[in-house]
Amino acid sequence: MNMPITFSIVVPVFNSEPYLPDLFDSLDRQSLGDYSLECVFVDDGSTDKSQTLIRDWLERTEHAGVVLVQENRGVSSARNRGLETASGDWVGFPDSDDFLGPNYFSSIARSLRSVGEDRTDLVSSNVIRYFEAANTYDRRHNLSYKFRSGTVLVDLDEAPEFIQTQAASAMFRRKPLLDNSVRFITGLHAAEDALFVANYLRSLPSRRILCVAEAEYIYRKRAAANSAVDRFRENPDFYFGRFRDGYLPLLEQAHQSTSVPDWLANLYLYDLRWFFPREQSVIDKARHLDEDEKAEVIELVGACLRHIEERTIVNYRVTSLSAELRYLFLALKGSALLSDHPAKVVSMDSRCVEIRYLFMGEAPEERLDGPASALTPFAAKTRQLDYFSQDVLKERVIRVPRAGTVTLTLGGRETPLASGEYEIPRTDAVGQALLKHALLDCAESQPTSPAQPFARRLKARLRREIAFWMPAKFANTPDFQAGMDLRERRHTAFVRLTARRTAVGRRFLNAWVFMDGVESANGSGEAFYWQVRDGFNDVNAWFVIREGTSDWSRLSARGAKLVAYGSVAHKHLLSYARIVFSSEAGPGIVEPMPSRYYTGSRPWRFVCLHDHQTREDWSIVYNHAPIDLLVTATADERDAIVHDGSPYTLTEDSVRVTGSPKVDALGALAEPPMKRSRPVLLGSETGEQTATLKRAHGEQEPPSARLIADGRSCERILAAVRELQLI
Repeated sequence: MNMPITFSIVVPVFNSEPYLPDLFDSLDRQSLGDYSLECVFVDDGSTDKSQTLIRDWLERTEHAGVVLVQENRGVSSARNRGLETASGDWVGFPDSDDFLGPNYFSSIARSLRSVGEDRTDLVSSNVIRYFEAANTYDRRHNLSYKFRSGTVLVDLDEAPEFIQTQAASAMFRRKPLLDNSVRFITGLHAAEDALFVANYLRSLPSRRILCVAEAEYIYRKRAAANSAVDRFRENPDFYFGRFRDGYLPLLEQAHQSTSVPDWLANLYLYDLRWFFPREQSVIDKARHLDEDEKAEVIELVGACLRHIEERTIVNYRVTSLSAELRYLFLALKGSALLSDHPAKVVSMDSRCVEIRYLFMGEAPEERLDGPASALTPFAAKTRQLDYFSQDVLKERVIRVPRAGTVTLTLGGRETPLASGEYEIPRTDAVGQALLKHALLDCAESQPTSPAQPFARRLKARLRREIAFWMPAKFANTPDFQAGMDLRERRHTAFVRLTARRTAVGRRFLNAWVFMDGVESANGSGEAFYWQVRDGFNDVNAWFVIREGTSDWSRLSARGAKLVAYGSVAHKHLLSYARIVFSSEAGPGIVEPMPSRYYTGSRPWRFVCLHDHQTREDWSIVYNHAPIDLLVTATADERDAIVHDGSPYTLTEDSVRVTGSPKVDALGALAEPPMKRSRPVLLGSETGEQTATLKRAHGEQEPPSARLIADGRSCERILAAVRELQLI
């Protein structure tokens, strides 16, 4: 008779008092199976009641366990100490604020028996994200494709897409860890999990990963946002140590021994795929780094990339990765772009076509031709791709009149134009077919009868339906999100059906929509709304704001035509609207509802009433918004946005100086009335440049810095809207 499979878990603990009960409960609820479990807790200098909770639980649980205590040395040190104490053949490292599905250990034990323990090097469990603040679960994860075929055993060298990035959601053979001195890197506080996994796999003669679909690891996204992952701004390793002390030595060692294997290259690219897009996030962008620090990040990333083959970057398919980032990684690696100048058509309307292309070094000689003659651009600029202020790869933005088929010639050679997104030519004829072939060659699925998949689908459908009608019953389970998804789909169908009613069409047909923020007004959006409503009786003008806010009550009392943000009426309004004006351009404004609510394409155009000083960089917001026209109060604000080298994609033909409706409204109320112009803080010049400009204009602000406040901003905005044929 076989001895039970022995598992040990090493749990590092630091001030985890609020979260430990969930972990204990999940361990107590583990289903029985052919295994034994040892729990090793390492209290890393907690100052709360974590240690007391652990000791109390160990006294009452059936599982074997121990608690070790040390001064605070960090999670890696705690895990290493626990590893020395663990006795199981297999060891895992779950985090103290996460918890496990009820079949975690029994399903792993059953799968190991099925495929053979001696044929498995690492066990990968199925990660489910738990969002504590919303009390919702999400089964969608970047690596969840590993479990689509059920439980499989995969040779990572043959299927290098099956990477493992977390130590917490994996089980490792304890003996190879000890024999090969594989440990977590102490003192490193970023990417330590991925580096530990990589060092472990590199130490083995084979790399066979058992992906167990039924073993669910619940990763908690804390409501307090105080986990180590959330405190990245305080952690220099997040930007520097992960590369300098982690990936770079690892890649250098692999390169020196033979070459960097595809699975290791994929692991690094997976990290970059998550790391670089943060620079396009208002919240996560590294604004706190100075220019020297940003340059160091770019140098470290490039040093690592130089150990990775071009074909791996081009053919990376573990997750989605934009062609723009692939070209950037190739540029940072020092490789030439695979095509001379990748180019794309970004947008096209009745008036113009916007074309962009990437280049390194000096911009090539460019020519654009229509069917009959050369085309003269409305506007053109060179844009900085704003990733840590890198200047290796640049983007050219050109807007030309629409005149049939447009041909782009760069450096004397005609350049193919992709549609919508840049394209990158694959160097291998690979894709999902090869991935499927690799699975068939190296995976042993758990045996299932033909009836089992149907039964699982039927059971999932029934649970989803019950969660739809009784969400409270499933509030703390992953089925809750499935019920919410079903609710959203049915709500979409209801909105689209009711939008066809004649009364709805009469109410909102060709509406002009005005907004400031989702929760607030009192900006240029509101000021422009009153100017249009009082001056143009034939305009069907509506103001949108969250119902129940103080500004909702104020606007309602004044007689504004209001629609509650997010309501069914709001969705109906947007289905018939002709144009939207707003002083904000965040996702809640420009993407207030999913595209599936529209019948066809989005019917309205968007005008942004820029209410911000250009001292702040708004490119992250504006570059991701479908802005047809942006209006500014001063020429300096416009110039800071449209000039060559700025990170904005907007060009001079779609940015106009009109004055500010908000300032006009304030000027009308002022006693005495506001002067026709007044100085404002320059945003795009340094203090020295401002002083020079002031001296040149007799100690007064230069004319371009004067904010127009003559009561005619509404007139100018409408003139620009008509000129661009937005209405």
